[in-house]
Amino acid sequence: MQLVTIKGATKLIRKLRGLTVEEFRAFIGHLDEPFHTMATVSVCFGLRISECLGLKWSDIDSLNGKMQIERGIVRQHVDDVKTIYSDRQMSIDSELLEVLKSWKQRSQFAADGDWVFVSPVQLGRLPWSYPHVWRKFQDAASAAGIGKLATHTMRHT
Repeated sequence: MQLVTIKGATKLIRKLRGLTVEEFRAFIGHLDEPFHTMATVSVCFGLRISECLGLKWSDIDSLNGKMQIERGIVRQHVDDVKTIYSDRQMSIDSELLEVLKSWKQRSQFAADGDWVFVSPVQLGRLPWSYPHVWRKFQDAASAAGIGKLATHTMRHT
């Protein structure tokens, strides 16, 4: 880490971390659903965790293989995405589309207006909370022997 001074303020600059293919495979091997699919989607699309948690089934067009990113969730508050460049439509690889379809078939909440990564604890009203996802990711990283990591690591992998 590097310490940088900016006009009277001190800011700690962290080196961005990404996982190797081997580390990612070990990591997701220790994740149950929906966290396994959540990590896979985040890595494949380079999504922030807020954007991943903000996905609804209506954002996924499985017929045309497209996904629209249009909202994020921070502290269980639904809002716009962080930047104007994040609000975009992306193509979905056929293998990843199969992963999403498989998750949808197993999900209790699979209607168009439902969250993709809905929390059963919230009775379908909200997706999993960031702290819960972070804990799951930390536990999996520890079990995989890759040390601590941030949810943002998925975006840089």
